[in-house]
Amino acid sequence: HYSHAAFSYFTSNFDDVTIMFWATRDDLTDTTSDRLFTANGGNDLRIYLQSNVLRFRHTFADDTVSEDCQFNLTNEINNNDWFHIAAVYDGSGGIDKLFLNGVQKASVSVSQNLKALSSATDAWSIARRVSTTSESYAGKIADCKIYSTALSEAEIKIAASKINKNPTLISSTAPVGYWPIVGTTIDVTDNSSNSNNMTALGTPTVTYDKFSVDVYDGSDTRTTGTFTVTQGKVECKALSS
Repeated sequence: HYSHAAFSYFTSNFDDVTIMFWATRDDLTDTTSDRLFTANGGNDLRIYLQSNVLRFRHTFADDTVSEDCQFNLTNEINNNDWFHIAAVYDGSGGIDKLFLNGVQKASVSVSQNLKALSSATDAWSIARRVSTTSESYAGKIADCKIYSTALSEAEIKIAASKINKNPTLISSTAPVGYWPIVGTTIDVTDNSSNSNNMTALGTPTVTYDKFSVDVYDGSDTRTTGTFTVTQGKVECKALSS
């Protein structure tokens, strides 16, 4: 499932924040700058891909800009494979962190508070800058969550174990925004308790991406060969000679 652009206006004055989502990349050779998640439609907070480098940066309360927290995705993902991204601003710990599939890949020190966003003028957006169609993300995005706390690595590993993992199983702290982006039509309703519903921009499309399991049973008695499980589990039956 994916939305090429959706946005919502809501106030944020976070001491800490965790932003996470699942995504795929259509073309790993594409080196243009693509926005995955943005606040204020510009540079106040952004998670974006540029030349295969995933970057997380934000603006501080005094309008200075943080150092990029970043790592290279080359050889880390494949075309059209789902991967989980989490970006953490830990104000009390003085650090930014980036995670891929539940594993921390980068960190940088920070020493100031995040810039607060006004619900009247500053938008949070998925897959594009609000003010322009440039830098639209080329891929699929689903299961977007924002927490007003710095989640631990253990909590992020739980979130990265399954798309649209129930938030109550991830952390005792509820998300301030949760957009599953599921179904056969664009639905960017906020599933948290805060009603931060997003609005789709342009003509975003939805792809129903079924998780498949290739198994053999019934009259097929082969005893060798490989198969791939992309989601779920395989239960095996004991065999006798």
